[in-house]
Amino acid sequence: MFCRELVQVLYQARERLQDVRLLFVASSTAEESHEFFSQVWPEARAVADPEKRLYEAFGLSRASWGQILGPRVVLKGILSLFKGHGIGNPVGDPRVLSGFFLLDRDGRIVWERPSANSADIHVVDEIRTQLDTLSSVSRE
Repeated sequence: MFCRELVQVLYQARERLQDVRLLFVASSTAEESHEFFSQVWPEARAVADPEKRLYEAFGLSRASWGQILGPRVVLKGILSLFKGHGIGNPVGDPRVLSGFFLLDRDGRIVWERPSANSADIHVVDEIRTQLDTLSSVSRE
């Protein structure tokens, strides 16, 4: 459910993030990833990582049951349903937590924000703030 909402949030913010080259990493197979993104954001760049090698390389972990079914997550899930985000059939590993990373042109991580729980997806403002901060620092 939250991955659908995350993609929609980023899709709606794509103009605000136009200077960002987004890359989605999915814990599903290439076929499952293609099917999902062809329905929600056909132009999105996505990498299938069913073995979760990239997740491990970036230090992302699997969620505890509290990070999936805790009170805040359940409340956010209900709100997500009211926004029209249905519960689809899980593909890949639904317990793997997402994360958000900004890399410089040399591939170094300059900002990272691992998700605290499965509903922790609203980071567009944080990404924009970090981009603005990094941009002003590089101009100095």
